[in-house]
Amino acid sequence: MKKISLMYLFLFCLLFTNCGDPCDEGYKQVNINGQDICLPEYLSGELPNLKLGQEFYHEKFGLIVHKNNNWFNFNGELLSQKELDLE
Repeated sequence: MKKISLMYLFLFCLLFTNCGDPCDEGYKQVNINGQDICLPEYLSGELPNLKLGQEFYHEKFGLIVHKNNNWFNFNGELLSQKELDLE
């Protein structure tokens, strides 16, 4: 009886626990308008791979967007390269 109880407890924990970050390495889970999505992380000093899309996650600014060779925050405000690369 004790083994069955432990087995049920184990299965319950397995079913109802989060297995960690759902995003691959180099991506960050971000909640935008109630939806969780994985965005590629912006890495200071490196050119982003724009084949991944135009939206990236920045540690300080959160969601940033690359348009027409410029970076913008979620509110559409222009960000300088200097601002982005400051840690």
